[in-house]
Amino acid sequence: MNTLSIEAILLIAGLFYAGIFTFLGLKLRLYLKRSAKLSPKF
Repeated sequence: MNTLSIEAILLIAGLFYAGIFTFLGLKLRLYLKRSAKLSPKF
């Protein structure tokens, strides 16, 4: 195994997970905004 291929795999996996977490973060933010609009307790 080349170290270059391992680094490339790690880089791709890191970008993949970063994309997933940013997507989930945006979904959670939208959900919190909607729930805040529905109930003015927040």
